[in-house]
Amino acid sequence: MAKCKPSHCCPRMCTCTPLEDLVKLHQELKCLRKRAKSIKISSNVDKNCIFEMSESETKVLDNNVSLRCESILEIIRKQRDSMQKLNIALHEFDDKLCSQEKEICQADNEIADLKNQICIIKKMSCGKKCNTGSDESERINYFEDAWQESVSLELERQNQLQVLKIEKNY
Repeated sequence: MAKCKPSHCCPRMCTCTPLEDLVKLHQELKCLRKRAKSIKISSNVDKNCIFEMSESETKVLDNNVSLRCESILEIIRKQRDSMQKLNIALHEFDDKLCSQEKEICQADNEIADLKNQICIIKKMSCGKKCNTGSDESERINYFEDAWQESVSLELERQNQLQVLKIEKNY
């Protein structure tokens, strides 16, 4: 790393910032931008974040052309701020997904419990053998299975109601 010499410094900022650090930071931001582009988030986040560099900014970082280091650092600071906003949005999005997964799991367990109760009631009312499914391992673990199960239970209930209506009419 090059040492800063007073003759190369201006009052606002040192122009001797090591190029390796800038290139490393640029590569890191480039990687984060790729990740950000691959993840679709709400349009509000996209409007507030800068993910892409203009051609002139890319030339400055790739070819180390005439702009001073402070211009390069300013570009990188803007992108770092954008990436921080994106990371915050990603964490919020992840938290929402986790809470939704917990709610789905809880709903699945409630559906499994209701299924068990329906089987017990059927067994008591009609004397048929029914698997009560009291084992915890039989709980529904996937949303699609739970959805199919709830639809089939609803259809079965509707069929039973129709049969009862037909029997009452005769």
